[in-house]
Amino acid sequence: MSTLYASRVHLAATQPEPSTITPPEQPVFFKRGIHGQYWITLKCVACGKKHIHGAGALGDDPLQFLGHRSCHCLNSEAPCGYVLVIATEDK
Repeated sequence: MSTLYASRVHLAATQPEPSTITPPEQPVFFKRGIHGQYWITLKCVACGKKHIHGAGALGDDPLQFLGHRSCHCLNSEAPCGYVLVIATEDK
């Protein structure tokens, strides 16, 4: 058995069923840059740090890039990802 196959089997065996996972919401703020658009997390729900997620090229609808995304932190306790939502005053 190849190492790659073995690691995929191990990963699949150690991860919870996708239907049992409810990823947390991650409030984000929109930023338009020179070369693209971005969703900014000022305080990650998993690690407390700032992260940047792509929101498409200039001219793309950035709302299409909200939703489930992988965490960009190295916290071993981090969830399998989070759901990007537009930040409001109370979040």
